[in-house]
Amino acid sequence: MYEDLFLVVRLDTQGTTTAPINVVMLLRDIINKYSQQIRKSEIQLHMDVSCTDTCTILGDTSYLSRAISNILDNAIQYGDNDTEISLSANGYDNTVEIIIRNQGMTIPDEQIPYVFDYFFRGEAHRSLDNDNIGMGLTIANKVVNTLNGTITIENENDAGVRVTISLPCVTRKSDELTSTYAS
Repeated sequence: MYEDLFLVVRLDTQGTTTAPINVVMLLRDIINKYSQQIRKSEIQLHMDVSCTDTCTILGDTSYLSRAISNILDNAIQYGDNDTEISLSANGYDNTVEIIIRNQGMTIPDEQIPYVFDYFFRGEAHRSLDNDNIGMGLTIANKVVNTLNGTITIENENDAGVRVTISLPCVTRKSDELTSTYAS
């Protein structure tokens, strides 16, 4: 818990360092980190990537990895066993979109506006036997906002949750990385 609080304070006060991050490679590293846990839970994880070089952002790899891992933790924890989690990355003109979907518990609509609040845990999630203290989505939101991106959460037809992260991408011009995000 203290580590999570210190991370939030660091994000609020210091921001992040920035370096080019290949989102596809980052997602593959995260999937490898979770492969054993996913096999044990009998969840099927599918990755769909419609971008390669266009999925490069400027950010801090460890922070972005932590944000995506927090969301994937929730997808595994609140998803049904013998179900599917999908992870996709799509590149657009000046945006990279990362989508994580699970099948399982949905979030009551009236609670969705609060999921990024410090220590928020929905009523149905409080009774679960886990170490969740309600900081994972707060951290994910802070990281994404620090990278000038957006994060949204929505239910998918009473059969799971979809988390969408949109981040400004970079392009290569004359061997330089140039942000396409207009601040």
